[in-house]
Amino acid sequence: MTSAGEKRNPPRRSNSQKEPRKKRQRQPSSDAVWCLENLDTLSLESFALHFGLTQKLKTMTRYRNILNKYISDDHVRKNLLDDLKNWSDTINFVAFWQERARTATVAQSRADCSSFVNNLIMEVTPKSQDNVDQNINVMEQENEDEATLNDVCNQVLGELIPENTAKINDSDFIKVTDTINAVDSKSISVREGKRDLLNLAATMNDTMGNIIEGLANLLTKLPRLPILDMSKIGEVELQSTYFDVFLSEIIADQDKQVALRWANKSVHQDLTDMRPDAIISTLVQYDFGCPLGFGEAKVGNISTTKQSVNLDIFRLGITCKRAIERHGLPACLAFMINGYEISFFIVSKRHDCLYTMMEIASLNFASSLSNLHTFATRKNLDLLAAVSNCFWSICAQDLPNAATIATLQDNLNDPVPISNICHSWPNQAKETLVNRLDIDFYSLHILSGIVEAPIISYIPLFSIPHLC
Repeated sequence: MTSAGEKRNPPRRSNSQKEPRKKRQRQPSSDAVWCLENLDTLSLESFALHFGLTQKLKTMTRYRNILNKYISDDHVRKNLLDDLKNWSDTINFVAFWQERARTATVAQSRADCSSFVNNLIMEVTPKSQDNVDQNINVMEQENEDEATLNDVCNQVLGELIPENTAKINDSDFIKVTDTINAVDSKSISVREGKRDLLNLAATMNDTMGNIIEGLANLLTKLPRLPILDMSKIGEVELQSTYFDVFLSEIIADQDKQVALRWANKSVHQDLTDMRPDAIISTLVQYDFGCPLGFGEAKVGNISTTKQSVNLDIFRLGITCKRAIERHGLPACLAFMINGYEISFFIVSKRHDCLYTMMEIASLNFASSLSNLHTFATRKNLDLLAAVSNCFWSICAQDLPNAATIATLQDNLNDPVPISNICHSWPNQAKETLVNRLDIDFYSLHILSGIVEAPIISYIPLFSIPHLC
């Protein structure tokens, strides 16, 4: 018995009488819920793209775990795993993850560059605000926020490609599309398609007309079906079959004395051993003048690595910088070909010790007639027209036109017959090499038996009338 003031302890329950604890049911994660809601279209590719995943091994492991843990239907789960296995054995699987890795690298590089430029601006601004504002023109006034990398890029890109650049109109674009589709479906022959495009180009302005002429050239060069095995395509074939016939129309012009050369030679062999695959050169009578741009090409097969492509782009930047310094150019064009992809860059001098290399366009090129229509989209045509306009208006702005060159050739003062100066050439059998009149023979051009003073680029060391 217990007293009234004492508390009575409740009777203890035995282990058999204890109530079992209810286990807390775990909710599926957000990516698992998304997979369950999209079973009809679910695949590893859509899963990686939706969640922005770039690591192949991590993504595949997580995808398999979701299928095995959350999909109760054995038939559906087996089909999804079989689809994954079959896709992983294809070349598209390899290309997909290469592109995802490239995307991750570009995103990381942009983040690092943005952080570096912002820190650099913070360090330079207090010391030389006036010089930076005057020469770089990328910073706002002192009472405004400092410029970011995106502001700098947008401003430079706006200067290179203004908004008022010529674009293709609706009717012309429809004609181009109809012609390409007719050639692809064999409704008309390649010759008829090329004729129609050339007739259309003749009615357009120079910039867009050159683009359409390039498309017409592609009709006669491209295979009807794409070559899937890139290991069988060499670098020279990639240049001559796919890119040269098109690029020669938009960044070269014989009337303006500008040629696209696939020389694979150094422009200045005494200064550097860098040998770009392509050189955009001016033409000076029987010789090449100053370079206006450079290009590199990679076949884009398994032998092409990211490091090799990055090094080529770096070499292009160095080569363009040296050309700008040596020839006093306002800017220089560079292009990088990697398989069927091409990117265009403009290298320009922004300050005494600062050069910018700006990517102005990047697009996938046509690999055959069957996919030429995917290349000749309105966006691509306008973008290529902007590239062409940027090159001719900025990089080649000081070049004389064909009419000026013809006038200079016709107005040569007092051409001298070759017989009047033949005596100044040494007789190698009897004399040593003597230049009696101090004539610079390396800058002397002989045309049709008449000695002419150089027209462009060369500075003659003598005056033509003095020879008479």
